[in-house]
Amino acid sequence: MTPKVYTPKLAMSLGNLAAFLSGLGRLGEALEASQDAVGLYRKLAQDSPAAYTPDLAMSLGNLATILSGLGRSGEALEVDQEAVGLYRDLALASPAAYTPDLARSLNNLAYILSKEGQYEEALNVFTEGFDRFSPAIRSRLLLARAEWRDEGQEEDLKEAAHEVDQPDDPAFLGPTRRMVVQALAEAGCDDLDLPAWATATIDESVRSRINDWLRCRDLKEQASHLKNGWASPSESDRDALATGAERYVDAPAIARLLFLVDAVMVEGVDSVVASLNNRDHAQNLAVAWCSAHSSGRGASFLRAQLREHDEDSASGTDQPGDAEEDSRTLSDPEIRSLVLEVLEASLPEEVFTELRRALELAELSDADIAYAVLASDEDAEDALKELLEAGHWRAMRMVPGLRPRLEEKSIHGGVAASLHAAVAEQPDQARDLLRSSYEKADPGDRTLIEVLMSKASRTDDCPQGITDLCAWFQKERSLWEESGNGSPTSPS
Repeated sequence: MTPKVYTPKLAMSLGNLAAFLSGLGRLGEALEASQDAVGLYRKLAQDSPAAYTPDLAMSLGNLATILSGLGRSGEALEVDQEAVGLYRDLALASPAAYTPDLARSLNNLAYILSKEGQYEEALNVFTEGFDRFSPAIRSRLLLARAEWRDEGQEEDLKEAAHEVDQPDDPAFLGPTRRMVVQALAEAGCDDLDLPAWATATIDESVRSRINDWLRCRDLKEQASHLKNGWASPSESDRDALATGAERYVDAPAIARLLFLVDAVMVEGVDSVVASLNNRDHAQNLAVAWCSAHSSGRGASFLRAQLREHDEDSASGTDQPGDAEEDSRTLSDPEIRSLVLEVLEASLPEEVFTELRRALELAELSDADIAYAVLASDEDAEDALKELLEAGHWRAMRMVPGLRPRLEEKSIHGGVAASLHAAVAEQPDQARDLLRSSYEKADPGDRTLIEVLMSKASRTDDCPQGITDLCAWFQKERSLWEESGNGSPTSPS
């Protein structure tokens, strides 16, 4: 026998049996089955509270209903109060899941109390411990009380509306606001002091456009919808949309539409549509780049992206918002910025940083250099040698960001690390690395290092750290030459 496996099934079967017998009017037999179910669920809940407390609360509520039907109101009251207490705790932990059960349980308890002539107590059970609950839960309980009571309904409905005019979990707040709207409409309550979203109407045209917006699958479809449906929105259309956004706060896409419509009213639809199309294009490029990067085609992708489009530039056909815009590449500053935004939002930080630095290095040199640095230490060494021969100090200083500790492997890596340290405001480390690399270099590489530093020193926008390193290097070289040794570590 395996009680742990079958006890829950037995408890559920007893509960079902009790409900079936109660429906046949055989309350005495139903009571016995219901009590057995409660007993089993109580033991289960003691061992596994998270799993079985909801079942215990439900079975207690059912038992209370049977006891009330048998005229045993005192016992029913005690049992239902226990059920309500459990549901209150459950609703605090999971409002969306258990607030409806709490409201139903409170209705049953209020009914039992009112039968006993305790009408005020019945009203108060809905608001007992009110401060423990979030605004949306409080609103649901006020709606439940308004539905239960014969008088004072409008007062509860108004209070319910004001409760959910406060911030709360959107996933629960949205449905509760719509319940308030429906209850107010059914009661014919449209006081001016109510929140605007609670009583305003959304005409069919705006409702239809909202639904069309929600069916948009990507930014390009959103841009098309905006251009066709919201090219010149009226104030009344905008207000109706704002009402929809507040009623459906659990649907952030509607708030996004409101934001864009507000932008259309300020900037014009063409500007907003162009922005959406640019972001859509940037998303497509980001996906393509990630795919190429992970499949070994990163260099060819960047090579194609960063080459000049002379024909397009000469023809002047690249206008924002046009279909031609899909040909814009990472060489376009706006597209580049948008692509990086997309990547940063969607990738782990270390992967994003690698791609960003690869792009920066590719822009300074070329895509093959950037991906060679990413490939291996050996390929990075070849790339650094090529950069040193070209006197490309800007690109060299970027290499350690993509492949650190190359200074431990070669003089070229040491020169690159020196430039990198200088920009990072680590002058002592920069000098030590440059001195060590120059000492180890053969005459040919020494000449290349001298040309590189001279070239950097003559660049107007050279970073101050590298300018200072160049000045130090020139001064040290002069001293070495005067000593006749030509080596930074030769004795003077």
